[in-house]
Amino acid sequence: MNADHRRWAAHPDVLTTSLPDEAVLLAGSGTMYSLSGSAQVAWQALPGRVGDVVQALTTAFEVDSIQAERDVLRLLDELQALKLITCLNPTEPE
Repeated sequence: MNADHRRWAAHPDVLTTSLPDEAVLLAGSGTMYSLSGSAQVAWQALPGRVGDVVQALTTAFEVDSIQAERDVLRLLDELQALKLITCLNPTEPE
């Protein structure tokens, strides 16, 4: 399991609405995003560390922790690139 101690959270400029089958995100830029399935579960695990999100996915779906971690890291990278999430403790050592 990843020893990443960074805590991730929704960016403060992002508005979120949770629906039964999706999370709808409105970025500060006005762009709207929809997360469903595993991405919705991951979003709902925030704020949290990579391990917290992985645990949420392995609990909700039949996926092993190694694959879940790869998916979570890729998702967090994508969400950060879109400025939808922010790191709460970027200087904390891993």
